[in-house]
Amino acid sequence: RINPLTCKKLKKELGVKLPTTGIQVLNYIIAQDYLELHITGFTFLKTNYISGYRDHDKDDSRSTLEISKDSGNHDPDREFRYFKDSLLPRYSQKNIKMDDYLSSLTL
Repeated sequence: RINPLTCKKLKKELGVKLPTTGIQVLNYIIAQDYLELHITGFTFLKTNYISGYRDHDKDDSRSTLEISKDSGNHDPDREFRYFKDSLLPRYSQKNIKMDDYLSSLTL
């Protein structure tokens, strides 16, 4: 679990009701001490859910991004902007590598 004060600060920075688990993890892990960090598998909900996860949403015509936003809790677009415009620059001196998909992701 993320420290409640850290979560509160992240909510304020993002301007969201509830940050996704993904951005909470990225926010935490990127600040840790490491020689090299590889980030892979993060799509900020630009792709569909993997099979077996949230299968009840598969009949929904909306994208995973729309479903997430419509819940009123998350805003993956805002989280991506925060990741790209705030987190990465803040830790630019660190050796961070991202998979091809995340590296190419834009809004």
